[in-house]
Amino acid sequence: MCERHTSDVKQEQPKLSTRQKKLWELENYYHCSIIGTCLNLAELRQLARKAKISAPSPLNDYELHVIFVNLVKEPGPISRLVQKHLNRKYQRALQQLNKTPSPQDMTTYWKAAITTGDVAGAFWVLLTNPQTPHELLGQIYGEIHMLSHLAGASIRVDMQELNQLRHRRRRLEKQLSAEQSAARRKI
Repeated sequence: MCERHTSDVKQEQPKLSTRQKKLWELENYYHCSIIGTCLNLAELRQLARKAKISAPSPLNDYELHVIFVNLVKEPGPISRLVQKHLNRKYQRALQQLNKTPSPQDMTTYWKAAITTGDVAGAFWVLLTNPQTPHELLGQIYGEIHMLSHLAGASIRVDMQELNQLRHRRRRLEKQLSAEQSAARRKI
């Protein structure tokens, strides 16, 4: 009998899947970020109408978000509808990523998306690409998570400033009205 040395035998490399991951195949903790980052509220409402999701009273934004987060965890008509919508919406990003399949190129692609602020499409295509390295997925998820915190803090500051400006406007309108009345009396 002949013995083969391992150096004489070609080790078969496992084939990496090129099939895009489905929404329901992703880890559950990604669903909230996907629904919140990749879809706006108008799209969620449109998808809810299309899927005939109804409630006894109109759903508020958070309730709508939660319903979709839970529905996309399992394969079904609604998760397929959302998958199809996101693939259509981010078709250009999907095509771009198909041109850059190496881990280094994926990292560069993500960094460019962060720099330009155009993260939603990159987030979707990188999460659903079966070749995205696990470390990059962790980085992407963390950055999206922190962006949502930063956006929330920024919105709170903007709302405070808006309220201050509204109060100032009302004060100035009263002052202007008083000045106009005084000017009319003098005339």
